[in-house]
Amino acid sequence: MKFGTDEKSETTSKNTPLNKNEIVVGNVSIRYKNGRLSRIIIDGDFDERNLEEKVVGLPDSDWAILVLNRKIPIFHVSLKAGHEIMHEKLKELIKNLDIITYLSISEKGISGTVNIETTPDKQSSVETITIYYDYNTIVRVDLGSIYSGKTKKVLAKVLNIPGLGKIAPTIDVLSIKGDLTKSLNQKLLIDFLNTVNKPLNLKGKDGTCIVNFRPGDSFLYFDKKIYPMIVGMKKRYPKIASFLPEEIRKVYDRFSGLNTVIYFKTSTMSEYKNALPKVLAVLSKLNTSVSLPEYLTFDEKWFVANGIAIRDSYEKLDNINFLFKPEAQVLLPIRIIVYNEIQKILIFYRPNDSDKIIKPFLDALKKFLGTDKIAIYSEDLQEQENSEIRYYLFKYDDYFIVTNKELLPTVAHDPTRFINPK
Repeated sequence: MKFGTDEKSETTSKNTPLNKNEIVVGNVSIRYKNGRLSRIIIDGDFDERNLEEKVVGLPDSDWAILVLNRKIPIFHVSLKAGHEIMHEKLKELIKNLDIITYLSISEKGISGTVNIETTPDKQSSVETITIYYDYNTIVRVDLGSIYSGKTKKVLAKVLNIPGLGKIAPTIDVLSIKGDLTKSLNQKLLIDFLNTVNKPLNLKGKDGTCIVNFRPGDSFLYFDKKIYPMIVGMKKRYPKIASFLPEEIRKVYDRFSGLNTVIYFKTSTMSEYKNALPKVLAVLSKLNTSVSLPEYLTFDEKWFVANGIAIRDSYEKLDNINFLFKPEAQVLLPIRIIVYNEIQKILIFYRPNDSDKIIKPFLDALKKFLGTDKIAIYSEDLQEQENSEIRYYLFKYDDYFIVTNKELLPTVAHDPTRFINPK
């Protein structure tokens, strides 16, 4: 945008320097680019009425006047046609938030992004708001460090996310996309968040979300139900048990008050759903009267706890409680691959003095497998063929490997395949 000499005399005072694309009045710089408002920097007090008079009639004067009125110190903007309805929503948001310390609006083609930094007062921490939209439809909202009740309520009203205004705890991070009206509008979810009442990190899409609480508990919300991913059974579980589905609660109740954490190490909802029945099966078998480790960790393929790692059909492993008894310590650490109730492979790290521990090792192994029919494998497989033998034990590098008779030829042919399964 260019100003001629006549225009310059009408729009500036005696002490106002003016470049062809910039108005500078005292502590305020207003810049234009390609015929549109581009930037406003406010670096101190200014005469608001005087500046408003200067921008009236210039491009995007409504935005310039709004920014001057709200005294936003840093404002970057690049506006495009096709977002007019969205602009009105943004203006409403800007008018109703507390102190805004930074504002940028960037539009390119059909898409737009808004970044806002706001604070209830100059002494408080900054809250961050990022809004993504296509034409006039909001497709994603990211929030950071939102602790002000007013900020939550303003966002809830303007962005049409009613549940947001009802969340009591601090929002460390919130990222929702898709149909935002579904995201936080379920009473069960809001009641759950407020009952825990800890700073939270929530990421979701179309009404499905994962919630992480500070310092470490984590939950999934889908199908209008709340599912535990990481939950401390001593402090957190008793407080939130009533929110969980009955089939989970009746299993988890056995661990309530124990100093252990039940941990789903899954990254997708599909993995969680596949792991859930296996986890409940294992937890139903565990004896809660013994000393359980601090973490019981599960995913689709693995159950891991205190030197015990069980792979594949880990829910089918019998006598799992033996592994948590003191007499089983000679077996740990142990890796077990379970194919079914009979076919399994056990892998142990072999100590340097393994010959000295072979007897207690075999004794513990027999108790765990529930049979005395375990033989030490030799090269002459034919001599070992015996219908009474159920499991074979052999050495390979730094390992003891135990497997049932049917799997022995496969395991002996390529032990590394089972030591480091993919």
